[in-house]
Amino acid sequence: MKTLKDLIPKDKIVFYRPDYNVPLADGAITDDFRIAATFPTLDYLIEGGAKIVIGSHIGRPDGVEAPEFSLRPVAERLADQYPDHTVQMAHKLVDPEVKDAIATMEELCHACKWEVLARHDKMFPPGYSIHELGTCRMGSDPKKSVLNGFNQSHDVKNLFVIDGGAFVSGGSQNPTLTILALTMRASEYLAEKMKRGEV
Repeated sequence: MKTLKDLIPKDKIVFYRPDYNVPLADGAITDDFRIAATFPTLDYLIEGGAKIVIGSHIGRPDGVEAPEFSLRPVAERLADQYPDHTVQMAHKLVDPEVKDAIATMEELCHACKWEVLARHDKMFPPGYSIHELGTCRMGSDPKKSVLNGFNQSHDVKNLFVIDGGAFVSGGSQNPTLTILALTMRASEYLAEKMKRGEV
């Protein structure tokens, strides 16, 4: 299985989806453990010459613009950590920075030979489409995927990933029913394997 160290980041645009859902109190971060845990990855990409696009969220704003769920404290923490680099935040729903971010993501998709089916420079309100999908894709070829068709790791037979991580693509809405269906199938498969003593 390939790791980050197999990536040559020079002149590449890297989309990074960390978990920056950190605890806040009065707009200040009370525990930056999740942010600090990403520094080695960011260091490797920055030192390797990559341009990084980060996507994350805080809380569940439920479709409305909620300042208390803003990622600005996270952006400020990253700016403190990397004072020699510009940390730019797309902070409005419609704004030149958003259009630039969309264009950058489209460029990234084309570089990965992905087909862009639709492009929207007007973002949905925060919380409208928060779904964490991908990162350990499902597939039949262990060289190109992490999981088999039953959400079982190709390399570690007693490891099953039954959340949205198995998705090979992501829509903006309603993956939950698909996740439930995949989980049911994986659970039945796992139960049968356990009966046979194969895991």
